[in-house]
Amino acid sequence: MEIVCVLALGILLGCFLVPQRLSRALHHLVQAGIVLLLFSMGVSLGAGDGFWENLKSMGLSSLIYAVLSTAGGVGLVILVSHLLPRYRKGEKP
Repeated sequence: MEIVCVLALGILLGCFLVPQRLSRALHHLVQAGIVLLLFSMGVSLGAGDGFWENLKSMGLSSLIYAVLSTAGGVGLVILVSHLLPRYRKGEKP
C-alpha cells in the first residue's frame, strides 16, 4: 500500500509543483528509469534457479494475474492522463 501512496503523491507533486518547462526532461528521465527497472527485474528473474520450472507449474493463474494487472495498469494510466491535464489548465473534469 505504501508504494501506491508514494506513487499517488509523486503524481500530484509532478502535476502541481513541477514547472511545465521541465516536463519534457522529466518525461525522458522517467522513461529511462522504467526501462532500467524492467531490465533489472528481468535479469534478476532470469538468473534465479528453477525459473522455467516454477513458471510452468504456476500455469493459467499466473497468466490471468499478468493480463489483469497489465490491463488495470493501462486503464489507470489512461484515466489519470485524461483527468490530470484538465486540472493543470484550470478546467473542471
